[in-house]
Amino acid sequence: MAEQFKEFIIPIPGSLVCELRDQQAHLFLEKRREASTVTALREALRKIDIDNNGTISFIEYCLYHYNLSLIQLFETKESHISSLREELDSAITGT
Repeated sequence: MAEQFKEFIIPIPGSLVCELRDQQAHLFLEKRREASTVTALREALRKIDIDNNGTISFIEYCLYHYNLSLIQLFETKESHISSLREELDSAITGT
């Protein structure tokens, strides 16, 4: 999902910001088949753009996709965090 998101980013010279502007966000959602009409696309973009800055960040998209709130994202989870970290480290290093 992150790789697909990156395909639609248009770099801004001198900026580290990696967000999708309207047109790119539309294309991204269309590619993922997450909205079937222009109206549905616009409604999805309104829901995704939490900070109302007219762009979509990957974290905003993930919150929308997994139907999570910011509070849910940052709350402490009592679970098997250590094994998840090991899996993440393994995925990052490719081992």
